[in-house]
Order: sequence, then structure tokens, then C-alpha cells
Amino acid sequence: MPVVIKSLNINGDLVSKMLCPEFQSEVSEADITLFQETHLLPDQHETLCIPRNYDVFSLPRKYKKLFKKPFGGVAAVVSHSLKAVWCKEISSPDIMVLSLNNSAYVINAYILPEYKDWSSFTDHDPFERLEQLVATLSSSGVPIYVLGDLNA
Repeated sequence: MPVVIKSLNINGDLVSKMLCPEFQSEVSEADITLFQETHLLPDQHETLCIPRNYDVFSLPRKYKKLFKKPFGGVAAVVSHSLKAVWCKEISSPDIMVLSLNNSAYVINAYILPEYKDWSSFTDHDPFERLEQLVATLSSSGVPIYVLGDLNA
């Protein structure tokens, strides 16, 4: 049975959007819905209203300066039926890696436009990090799906 994946750059305010029944209906039509630019704070995903039988994984940006307005960040809402695991050890700011029962990797990435500065939330260029991640994962022989807003 095919896996349905949606990928949306929502440009912030994921909490309010998940309260909308129509938006939740869109999310529940997919097995995985990936979000970029969630603008969530750490642990704020725990307040999200998500469809029944789904899990939420969130990777907000961590800033070096306190009280900075949140930007960026990625999240995934995943059906329980997939038994997805968030690979935290190989994920990085704005790049989330999910393993689907060891049969595929799904990468949810938000890559800033080239002219934007990423040094306020990470020490490594996110695009270079994504390249290295894909190269490393490809050696496993497991299919890799890269989705997101890559500002190509």
C-alpha cells in the first residue's frame, strides 16, 4: 500500500492552523504531513491539536540569543500505522530525519535562501549538512525521500 506524504511550508503559526478543522482534515488525508517554517518554540508541539492516531515530531530552532522571535523549524505529523522513528542523532536544525520501519528514510528540510544568515541558530551550513546527510544515508541502500522547502 502506498504511503501518502504531504509537504507544506506554512510560514508560522502551526498551533493556530492545527485548530482549524479543514486544516486537520488535510493533515489526516496523508500518512505523513511535513511542515517547514513552523516557528514553534521548544516543546510547543505538545500543545498541538493533532488528528487521532497520529504522532507529532518537532524540531524547532534553538537560538544562541535569548528572547529571539522563533523562525524556521520543521515538524512532522505521522500516522501510527507507519511506526516511524525520529532519528534525532542525525537530524540537525531545520533538517528532520524519519525512519519508516527501516524500509525508507524521509528527510524534512527547510533550507534558507542563499542570502540569509543561518549562524544565529547553527554552526554548520544547513545545505552542506543536507548534502552530507544524503551521502551518508545513501550508503545504507535504503530509499531516501527528501522533501521540504529547499529554496533551490
